[in-house]
Amino acid sequence: MPSEFERNEVLRVLAHLHSVSMALRLRRTLLFTKIANELPEVYYYEKNCSWYKPYLQRALEIDMDVLATDESFCNSIYFEKFKKIASDDPYGQLMKLVTTRGEHAVFNHGDAWCPNFLCSERRAVAIDFQLLRVASPATDLSYFILLCGNSCRSRDDFVRAIDVYHSHLSFYLRDMNITVEEVFTKQTLCSELKTYGKFGLLAAATSIPLLASDRCDVLKAFESEYADLERIPLEELWKLTPIEDNRAKECLFNAVRVAVDVGLI
Repeated sequence: MPSEFERNEVLRVLAHLHSVSMALRLRRTLLFTKIANELPEVYYYEKNCSWYKPYLQRALEIDMDVLATDESFCNSIYFEKFKKIASDDPYGQLMKLVTTRGEHAVFNHGDAWCPNFLCSERRAVAIDFQLLRVASPATDLSYFILLCGNSCRSRDDFVRAIDVYHSHLSFYLRDMNITVEEVFTKQTLCSELKTYGKFGLLAAATSIPLLASDRCDVLKAFESEYADLERIPLEELWKLTPIEDNRAKECLFNAVRVAVDVGLI
């Protein structure tokens, strides 16, 4: 889990990426649209459903098992809301959230979880842009913050992280002579989070079991075992096991509570 400094540096990196995207969309609209139209969605699109959905369902089942272990939690509004979103075609929800190109769409890192940012004592850099997509900045932002674990335990923690992000975003926009008050106010960001922020919880709910699972056998003969298939089933590549790590469990509980408390779901 990132420290507060590391979290804030990653938020700066995301703000920089998103602000440059906004500038490109405003000043070179045709170029932005051309690039956006040529970016394929890697995970969440109709033809990918049968490949990704079994893994997604397995991850959500593991999450539900963890959440149900706490008697007070499983009788709360948090559990009810998570159960509802997890049972209401979660893949369809994810697909809609990342393929709806709204007014404030930007280039997203697409896989903005902690392992994809390298942090030093001075700064952070992003790596692994294989899932680069065009979507609301709220998708990158909500996903990263909810996976911050010890830095995202409450509504106040989430709000502070949002403040850090928007402060950096405002700086970069002004540095490019763009009036942030006319382009992407704090109120606009909050509105985007209300509309698209559920992506963060759904994506975090699939990532936490993966982070907590025993590593798969890298020596397994996938090629020979699945020689007749076009692609190896994702649930076999990313084999999930029940969550035993207490930090991962805490991260899941926090993510659900915070998502409800700030109105993402």
